Amino acid sequence: SQIAGGASAGPLYLGLRAFGAPRLVAVAGSVLSAFGTTLLFSSADARAPYAAHSVAMLCMSVAFAFAARGGPPWAVGAAIGLATLARVPAIAVTPALALLAARGSGAPARVVMPRVLLAVAPFALALLAYDLLRFGSPFDTGYARLVRGDIFFSQGLFSPFYLPRQLEALLLLAPDIVEGTPWMLRLQFAGTSLLITTPAFLWVFAGLRAVRRERSVAAVAAAALLGLLPAVFFGSTGAPQVGYRYSIDVQPFLVALACTGAAAATGVWRRTPSILFILACVISLAVNVYAAIAVLRFGYWE
Repeated sequence: SQIAGGASAGPLYLGLRAFGAPRLVAVAGSVLSAFGTTLLFSSADARAPYAAHSVAMLCMSVAFAFAARGGPPWAVGAAIGLATLARVPAIAVTPALALLAARGSGAPARVVMPRVLLAVAPFALALLAYDLLRFGSPFDTGYARLVRGDIFFSQGLFSPFYLPRQLEALLLLAPDIVEGTPWMLRLQFAGTSLLITTPAFLWVFAGLRAVRRERSVAAVAAAALLGLLPAVFFGSTGAPQVGYRYSIDVQPFLVALACTGAAAATGVWRRTPSILFILACVISLAVNVYAAIAVLRFGYWE
């Protein structure tokens, strides 16, 4: 888990460079991803759900790097397929990354899309066969047994009724302030707002302004949206967690959008990100290092 989480910074850097980010911007994005997001805690903790995120992050970063470079469709699809074996929602980004790969290679999307889908197919079929063998159904990944009678899944595995609690965990939940202790901030067990744990992601909104102007940005934004859709309609917010761990499923794309907002808001990449973005990255690193030490070393959690 720790090796996969740390190694993801390499292909993410290559993906950001291929996406258009200058060297210093790509370095800032890679460092932010490795140390300034919930990936740090998840990789270090390494319980089964967290380890799955770390492995999926590595594979998704590889898929992003191949797609942004306009690499071979089979490589893009294989990387997505490997990510899917770790985290099933990863398969949802397939059409968006196929469009990004078509943009990067200059080939028509109608040619690239089916090739990427064909490359993903063997991994999807292997997962279906595996679930059939272990649970008796190709469409049961184990949650049907796990959530039986669980109050958090009163409307089934997925439902629009779960959207408010997911958006609260994603955007609004703040840590408690506890006086009289050196660990003044106590994280919420159910999750903590992504914009508090990683304030550098505020620049994602600035990056979204380039969606109409740049097709590659539109493809990355679509990948982030498609990859998050299964999470925001899921019954559990991902607790226990630091931050909002489901965001790791689309973290390469969030980082790419944040870098775009920080250094290419006008349509032309600057050589360095803004000072304010660098400051937000430093705060993000401080928050996540603090959280990892507080929880893993001292068990300081709600």
